[in-house]
Amino acid sequence: MHRDTDPTPHNKPTVDELRTLTLETLRKLAPPDTPSTLNTEQLADLLHVKPATVRRANSQAGHYNGLIPLKGGRRLLWKIR
Repeated sequence: MHRDTDPTPHNKPTVDELRTLTLETLRKLAPPDTPSTLNTEQLADLLHVKPATVRRANSQAGHYNGLIPLKGGRRLLWKIR
């Protein structure tokens, strides 16, 4: 398909745009009693992905869908609120 006639946009969202979308999704999915900071396993469980997926994305891109972790010792902590 020619680039001029391709109906799908090729603009990638920025990290800030991804973060906004991801946080909005997490607020909808998270029960009200969910803590504001989650470890990698809790975040993966909430998003229905494997923890390794979150770790790999962070390792390769420095974020997971725009979320940048806080480092608590050897653990990654993800602020969702």
